[in-house]
Amino acid sequence: MDDKNAKRSVLIAVTLTSFVTPFMASSVNVALPAIHDEFELNAIVLAWIPTSYLLATAIFVVPFGRIADIFGRRKIFISGIAVFTITSIISAASTNAAMLISSRVLQGLGTR
Repeated sequence: MDDKNAKRSVLIAVTLTSFVTPFMASSVNVALPAIHDEFELNAIVLAWIPTSYLLATAIFVVPFGRIADIFGRRKIFISGIAVFTITSIISAASTNAAMLISSRVLQGLGTR
């Protein structure tokens, strides 16, 4: 693969994955009524579902930037995508609110 195609591939991968954070934040807000019905949660616990994801994302921006500087951006990027994918599956299979909120925190950690 030549240099131009490699740069294009990196640009496409980063562009697509940068869409994940705002998409996950907004898509869960749309699903909150269904989550409420499924788990029968009160408003406070229900509010923690999107908040936990955004909080973890915001907290880990700087530390993971530094970790990426030390260990390599590509390695941290790929491991973050793997963590995000695994925790997305766990979120979908959650059986209670604690499991869902915990997996959302890990999902936020994976997006950084």
